[in-house]
Amino acid sequence: MKQRISRLPAGMALLWILFITAVTAAQKPSASVADYPIGIAGNCEALKQCLQKAGYPVRNVTYMDFADGSVSAKTYACLIFTQSERFPYAGRDCLLHYLKDGGDMITLGGYAFHTPVFRYKNGWYSQEELLRMLLADSPTYHIAIDFADADISGWQRDCDNPDHPSTISKAVQDGKKCLKIDIRDFTRWDTFRTPFAALSGHNALALRMKGSDNLREAVIEVREADGSRWVAAAAVSPQWQDVVLLPTDFQFLPDGSPPGRGKSGDTLSMEKAAFLQIGMSYDFSPHKSGDYTIFIQNVDTAEVKTPDGFGKSLFDKCLPIFSSQVFHKFDNAVCVRTSPGQSFVKGLNDLQMPLSGISAIGFPYIDESQYTGTLEALDQYRRRVGFAGGLLIHYSGPYKDGRWLIYGIKNEAFYATDLFTRSVLQSLETMRDGSLSGQLADAAAQARKKFTARPKSRLLPLRRSKDGKHLVNADGKQFFMLGVNYIGSFDCKTSQASSNFVYEKWETDFRKAHEAGINCMRLWIEELNGDKQKMDSILHLADQYGIYLLLHPTAHPKENVEELKSLFSTLARLVTEEPAVIGYDLMNEPYITTVGSVRINGQKSDILRHDPYTQYKGKGFYDKEWVETMAQNRIGWPPLSDWSKGEETRALLAAYDILSQYGSRYISSKDYSSLYGIDGHLPIDPTYADFFASVDRTFSSWIDLQAKSIHEQDPSGLVTIGYNTVLTALPANKELDFVSHHLYQPPTSFTDMQKAVTTFDRLRSLWPEKPITLGEFGYSCGTRLPEGGILDIYNAGVAEMSIYLYAFANDFDGAMSWMLSDWPVPLMDYSA
Repeated sequence: MKQRISRLPAGMALLWILFITAVTAAQKPSASVADYPIGIAGNCEALKQCLQKAGYPVRNVTYMDFADGSVSAKTYACLIFTQSERFPYAGRDCLLHYLKDGGDMITLGGYAFHTPVFRYKNGWYSQEELLRMLLADSPTYHIAIDFADADISGWQRDCDNPDHPSTISKAVQDGKKCLKIDIRDFTRWDTFRTPFAALSGHNALALRMKGSDNLREAVIEVREADGSRWVAAAAVSPQWQDVVLLPTDFQFLPDGSPPGRGKSGDTLSMEKAAFLQIGMSYDFSPHKSGDYTIFIQNVDTAEVKTPDGFGKSLFDKCLPIFSSQVFHKFDNAVCVRTSPGQSFVKGLNDLQMPLSGISAIGFPYIDESQYTGTLEALDQYRRRVGFAGGLLIHYSGPYKDGRWLIYGIKNEAFYATDLFTRSVLQSLETMRDGSLSGQLADAAAQARKKFTARPKSRLLPLRRSKDGKHLVNADGKQFFMLGVNYIGSFDCKTSQASSNFVYEKWETDFRKAHEAGINCMRLWIEELNGDKQKMDSILHLADQYGIYLLLHPTAHPKENVEELKSLFSTLARLVTEEPAVIGYDLMNEPYITTVGSVRINGQKSDILRHDPYTQYKGKGFYDKEWVETMAQNRIGWPPLSDWSKGEETRALLAAYDILSQYGSRYISSKDYSSLYGIDGHLPIDPTYADFFASVDRTFSSWIDLQAKSIHEQDPSGLVTIGYNTVLTALPANKELDFVSHHLYQPPTSFTDMQKAVTTFDRLRSLWPEKPITLGEFGYSCGTRLPEGGILDIYNAGVAEMSIYLYAFANDFDGAMSWMLSDWPVPLMDYSA
C-alpha cells in the first residue's frame, strides 16, 4: 500500500488516503475471535464454556456495572443477557449508549428488557415486588375506610341500566366484616361512589379485596375535587389480597372531566381526591353479562417514595425486538429447528423438547435494518408457533452497526443444548463481519431504484351489472371480492406508496396474497403527486398476480374544492381505463366533523350554515358541556380538521353529538358498525328533519365534486366510500356505485357473530340496487373476551372466514379484511 501511494502524484495520494479513511470509517471493522470481548450478565454456564472454548474473551458484568455507567462499546464488542426480561432502570442510559454506539448483544430467556427492576435493601425488585415492600415500610400508612365501622348509607350508584337490581351492603366474609357489592345483570357499567379523601402527600391507594369466582378485575375510579376522572382496572381473585395502585396506574377519562386536564404529563393527584368509585366497566375490563360480587375489607392510603423511573417503561421508545401481543406468546412448542431460507445458522439437527416463550421477532426500520429468523419453534402438528431465535442487523439508523441476536425461549434447559450453543457460535461469525452493514445498505439503496413498466393488462375490467346489483367483468361473470386492505409492507405503513415504495417488498406481499387466494386489495396510498413510475409498477404487480385494486388516497380532508379536485383528478389520470383498478374510495370512515369542514366554491358547508350549536341550543339535541369540553381540548376524537376554529368547531361537534345520540335510539353503542337495530332507512323524527337534510346536503355536495373530478379523467371508474356509521344510510349515497361498509362487531358471542354477518342484509335493505361489500372487517388477535379468554389466530381466522362465506353464500359481492400487513407497535413508536 505504501509503495502504491508513493508512486501517485501528491494530490492523488491525498485523495486515495481520504477515500480509504472514509470507507474504513463507514463500516464496522471485522473482528477476530480474540478481538471480540464478550460480557455476560447473569448465568448460563453452557454458553460461557462454549465461548471460552472457541477463544472468545469472556467476562462477567453486573447490574451495578450498568447502573454506574462502566459498560461501554469500547470495553465489550458484545453483551449477553442471560435473564434478559429484567433489567435495572438505573442502567437504561448506559445500555442505550452502548447500543447506539454500535455494540452487539445477545438476549436469552424471553421478552428482553420488558421488566424494569429497582435496587432496595441490597436487592433488585420489579415494580410490583417493590411497591408492596414500600407500602409495608411506609410510616404514614392510613386506613381511610374500615368497613367494619363505616357508614355506607351515602354511597350512590352510577350505571347504564338502573333497572338491574345491583346493591351494596355490609357483610361478613371469611370472618371479616366488609363491604359487599352485588352487581346483577351486568351489561356496560355498574359502579358505586362515595366521598373520599386522602391525607396530604399521600400517593398510594390500597384496597384489601376479593371477588367472586367469575370476576377477573374490578374497576376503580378516583375523581378529584375539580371533577377530573381517573380510572384503573385492578386484578382481583377469589382470595383476599391487597391491591395497590399509584397515580401512574390510572388513565384519564375525558367524559365529564373539566377542560385542560388529561394532557401529556398530567396524572392523578391522590391527595386531591373527592370521590372513590368501585364496580365494573366493560370499556375498561370486558366481562360477559351476568352477576358478580366484590368484597372490600378496607381502603387505605399512604405516602410512598418511589425511585426514579417507577411506573415507566425502561425506554421512552420501544426497542425493535419482541412484542407483548398475546399471539406472539406460545406454550405448546415441541420442536426447534433451523429456519429454512436463511444462511446464518445451518446444519443443526432438530431439537425435540417441550418449550414455551415468546416469538423472537426483530422489527426492521426501513432502510436501516434487516431481520432474519434463525430458529423456529414448532407445535405437535409441525406448525410454526414463533421464532425461537433471530438476528436483527442494523446497517444504519440509531443502532448502526449493531447486531442483535435474540432468543425467546423461557425454558432454562434449552440454553444448555447443543443446538442453542452452536447456533450462537454460527451467528457470531456473521456478527463479527464488518462488511455486512455496507452490503445491506447498498442492497437497500439498489432496491429503491427498481421499477417496472405498466403492462397491457390481461385482467378483464370490472363494472356494475345491467341491473346495477353486482360487480361483473367484461364477460358478464359476477365478481366476488375475496379481498384485503393493503397499507404497504409492515415496516412502512401508508408512506409506502410515496416516499418508501420498494418494489421487491410489494412483490413479496402481492405474491403471498395471490397464493392465499386474494383477488383484490383496498390500496391505501398517500398523494402520489403524479408519480407515474411508482403507479405503473403497482399496476404491473396487480396484473402479474391477478389482484384488482380499489384506490384509497389517505390525504384527507382538504379545506377547499380545488385541493380535493387536484387530489382525485391526479390519481385518476394515472390509472384511467386501467382494468386492474376497480375504482376509488373517496374517504376512510368520514365524519360530519371532517366532511362538514370542507369549503365548496369558497362557501361553508351546509351543516356549518345550519349551525346546529346555535340552532338547537338548550333543546336537548346535544350535550352542551361535552361540546364545549371537546372544542377546548381537541383531544383527537372525534377528528377535527386543523382549520376548524371557534364557532365552526362547536357547530361541527354539536352535529356529531346529535348524530350519535339520535343513532343510539336504534343502534346500541356495542353494535354501531353492524347497524343492528335498523331494518331499512333510518327513521327521521320530524323535529330533526331540517338537521338531517342539512347533513345530507353537506355529504351530497362533497361526494358530487369528487366523483366529477374522477370521471373527468377516468369515466368508467367506480366510486364508493368506506363508512363505519349510520351515515351510510344518507340519501346522498345514492350517487355512489357500490357499498363498502366497515364492520367491527366484537366477536364476544354467537349472537355477536350473527349481528356481524347479517350486516350484509341490512345494507341490502338500505341499498337494494347496489353491489354490497365490506371495505373493512376483521378480528384482532389478542382481543380479550368477556369470558376471560383471548382471541387467538385460529379462532380469529375462523370468524373472518365466516364473513366471507356468508357473503358468498347469500349473493353479496365480497369483503376486504383488515389487513394484509399490520404496523407493529415498535415501528409506530419509531416512525410516528
